[in-house]
Amino acid sequence: MASRDTAFWKEAINDEMDSIMSNQTWELVDLPPGSKPIGCKWVFRRKYHTDGMIQTFKARLVAKRFKQREGTDYFDTYAPVARTASFRILFALASIHNLFVHQMDVKTAFLNGDLNEEVYMEQPEGFVLLGNENKVFSKLSRFISNPSMEHWKAIGRVLGYLKNTKELSLQYSKFPAILEGYSDASWILSVGDNLSTTCWVFTLGGEAISWASKQTCISHSTMEIEFIALAATGKEAGWLRDLMMDIPFTANNVSTVSIHCDSQATLARAYSGVYNGKSRHISIRHEYVRQLIQYGIISISFVRSSGNLVDPFAKPLTRDLARITSKGIGLKLLK
Repeated sequence: MASRDTAFWKEAINDEMDSIMSNQTWELVDLPPGSKPIGCKWVFRRKYHTDGMIQTFKARLVAKRFKQREGTDYFDTYAPVARTASFRILFALASIHNLFVHQMDVKTAFLNGDLNEEVYMEQPEGFVLLGNENKVFSKLSRFISNPSMEHWKAIGRVLGYLKNTKELSLQYSKFPAILEGYSDASWILSVGDNLSTTCWVFTLGGEAISWASKQTCISHSTMEIEFIALAATGKEAGWLRDLMMDIPFTANNVSTVSIHCDSQATLARAYSGVYNGKSRHISIRHEYVRQLIQYGIISISFVRSSGNLVDPFAKPLTRDLARITSKGIGLKLLK
């Protein structure tokens, strides 16, 4: 290992091995006849503070599961993790109820799981850093080797956005102490692939706790894509409502989630008992939204486009409207 941080990496490796041994993750045995061991490798990562300074060096010994065959060596893969929206709900509730926020971390939490299968892994040899440092993800990164003027302009807008919003943060307050949602859509915003965009945002304690903006399917009309967006918003409303009902001190105060929509045609169709369209996928969403309303999970009300807080997720806005909606979802200057 040739690096100026060698001492830190070796310390991280020793910490990882100490955690593995203290948790009795494995035992050294003879390989049974007919069994084939899987390999392992070290994965290294630097964890940074928000100011860009290195916080800690992390080393993980991982099994080379990619050499196993699905259906033979394993069947299901999953990683139980918490959604970011869950944390934002807790922060909002802490602000509303004047609660003290305590933060903790479970070191090597994945080592506390139990394996029902017999898995044989080779003993780790050396400390080879197999790097994927140069891999990046995003649509912009696809054109980084030969960017056009259009791509340079897009990069400039992204960098300008990051520069001008670095002092903004979500700041939660006490009011309003109810869960509200906003739904919107843009029909064929992307000319290249004719896909429409659906989006939603939910607020609690006056600030956003959950939001999404997705390019979905090709729709035949504005009303269709608005209804697709409304169904997705209703689904998220049900999930957030169920989560809050699982929290003891809020379970009795969770009411019907009000969703605001700026399409009167969609609003009328949602409360209509009959769907006359020919698109089956819209018919299914129509019935789904009607059931959410019937069971008291959501209610839908009209809001003007200028007051729809999710508008920035759906379409370009003037600077003044962007500032108004940003303030509405709780984006404020850092104090």
